[in-house]
Amino acid sequence: MLLSENQTAIIILGAAIQLMVLGGYYTPRRRPGQTCKEKFRERRLFWQAFVFDHDLALQVGKPPIIGPDFVIDLPDELPEDGAGIVALDNGTTLNILREQVRLARIKSKVYSLLYAKDAAKRGDHEELKIIADLDSELYAWKARIPEVTRSGIVEEQDNKDPGLIFLTILHYTYYQLIIVVHSFIFQSSSLVESDENFDRVLSSVTLCVGAARATISLLNFHEDGHPFSIHLLNSVSWSIDIIFINILQNKGTISAREDLSLLGKIISLFKKYDPNYAASISFRIAKVFYQVAWKALQNHTAATQSTFLAAGPAGDVTNCERGSRYIYSVHGDSRSP
Repeated sequence: MLLSENQTAIIILGAAIQLMVLGGYYTPRRRPGQTCKEKFRERRLFWQAFVFDHDLALQVGKPPIIGPDFVIDLPDELPEDGAGIVALDNGTTLNILREQVRLARIKSKVYSLLYAKDAAKRGDHEELKIIADLDSELYAWKARIPEVTRSGIVEEQDNKDPGLIFLTILHYTYYQLIIVVHSFIFQSSSLVESDENFDRVLSSVTLCVGAARATISLLNFHEDGHPFSIHLLNSVSWSIDIIFINILQNKGTISAREDLSLLGKIISLFKKYDPNYAASISFRIAKVFYQVAWKALQNHTAATQSTFLAAGPAGDVTNCERGSRYIYSVHGDSRSP
């Protein structure tokens, strides 16, 4: 479904990139008679296309149009015209396009090393090392990015802080990449079934769940009817399957109830801020996930109480509270995603 929704965008982007390549937008060399300003604008367009291209590649599982043959350098940290520089509440500035290109280059590695059809077949230990290396690279990138914070200024719905918007996009992309990298581990049956790799699998599960929760937490900074907030709400709603699975795997835990509240928050925000929520596919999917998860928790509670009463005060009901082999309820390791 995601592929069909983005098919038009893929076709248009592909045509635009081909024209850019033919026009030499990707190279720093100027054409005869071309000014520095004109060349810089061309390169900025190409960098933006590079970011969009790798966004779509991971979303739809298609190879990026701009392949590894192109050497993609970074935009200047402080461009002469100041375009792309966002002032943050703490008084610092951030070149958003530069950071987006950094992330896109990591996405390029993720796709080529893990998801490309022609990716080399590797042993379990080599795949785990690739996942760990990509995770370390993502963590190093994240360490340079300011946290999303709530401004003390009350914003009007039509006048949203651009710094907050761009920071949210960067954090959202980071969390999604964490999930993309670590969920690859479940495509390898030998990794999942191996007792030797159990701790590594558990760590990846923990990071996926933590990143999914952090993605939803971004909505805390966008509880309004601004178009970007509605867009973010729809985007987050397509990423709640991990939370849903976590609830079903850990029905007897406190974290399952907390995760159910996260799903309920999404439903409430849709109803409060999106006047067309009833027609939204993402809302309907989120609602179904919430209803099924709620019912699962209710059934588990009833079954547990029934078993306890049947066993009596001295009965052993430990087995009723044991989760699945892969515990999804951990909130995160010492390093928050």
